[in-house]
Amino acid sequence: MIEGVLFDLDGTLFDHQGAAEQAARQLADRFDPVIPHDHFLVAWFNSEELHMAEYLRAECTFAEQRCRRVQDVAPLLGLDLTKAEMEEWFTTNYLSDYEAAWRCFPEAVQSLRLLKDCQPPLATGVITNGDSAQQHLKVERIGLRHVLGPIMTPAELGVAKPDPLSFHLACRRLGLTPGRTLYVGDSLEIDALGASRAGLIGVWLDRASATRGTKEGGQLPETIRITDLMELPSIIRSLSA
Repeated sequence: MIEGVLFDLDGTLFDHQGAAEQAARQLADRFDPVIPHDHFLVAWFNSEELHMAEYLRAECTFAEQRCRRVQDVAPLLGLDLTKAEMEEWFTTNYLSDYEAAWRCFPEAVQSLRLLKDCQPPLATGVITNGDSAQQHLKVERIGLRHVLGPIMTPAELGVAKPDPLSFHLACRRLGLTPGRTLYVGDSLEIDALGASRAGLIGVWLDRASATRGTKEGGQLPETIRITDLMELPSIIRSLSA
């Protein structure tokens, strides 16, 4: 029997990319970069990926990764900022628009309610590599707090995905058996394969396949591939049969 379902947050329950793209486009419209806007967006997200990885390796703080991102793109916007100005600039010119665009994915609430109503009830929770304060705030703002269990970040677990220990500690906190626990995420390597290698049942949420109209490549041996969270109840029933 399946005992619980754990989730990634950004890109799985929460539409980070949609909110970030909206905020970055507003940023480009406001400052008119010296390169085409689409090229600026690529530079912005490349910088986010680079410096978030540094944060997860404990090479900088969460605030410092923000400053590093501003430092990367400032020349493209014709800006010359001190570190203190970078922090204020990020908050005023990007973060406020990003937070205003926060949304959960359309099926997130309904799918979580279905899991909550299962008999016996399934434990749920989140393992996310994001900043603890921000991730907890997201869950509150997008309306998932009442249908979702604990939010666990590297600050709480002491380790980040895909380290197997992150999955083991989360299962231990909820009293779950790893082999009877699903972990659902939009990253094949970090989420689905990371969970599978830790002994959980890794589920890859491949939304891009839904837009293409096909699950390209079929199922991988180590994971279950879905294109919509509403597929979870039937998967749980088949695994529990």
